[in-house]
Amino acid sequence: MSKVVIPPIYLPPFGTPLYWGDEQSGVLREAIQAFYDSSLHKKPLAQEHLEMVRHYLAYVIHAPCWLDDTDTLEQLRNEVNRLSTPEEVNVWIEKCLKIGIDPL
Repeated sequence: MSKVVIPPIYLPPFGTPLYWGDEQSGVLREAIQAFYDSSLHKKPLAQEHLEMVRHYLAYVIHAPCWLDDTDTLEQLRNEVNRLSTPEEVNVWIEKCLKIGIDPL
């Protein structure tokens, strides 16, 4: 599997992240689909797919557009690099949703 490198580019004027579905190689789309299949249908998730999803989530949560008056955003930014299972990713996504961020 080829590795997708997500450039640290955010869209003006607010600094929003690029959407994973717009990635042109299809590799990121494949990883996200595998993650969904793993979460919804309890299928195994390849480590390469998990790492690609985690990398994309790190890119999203570090976007400059997100604002949070609590320290929750900073905690999410620190936690994303330690996610190591699909279950941990799902818990992390739930935390994002609670502050109004939908990373996928």
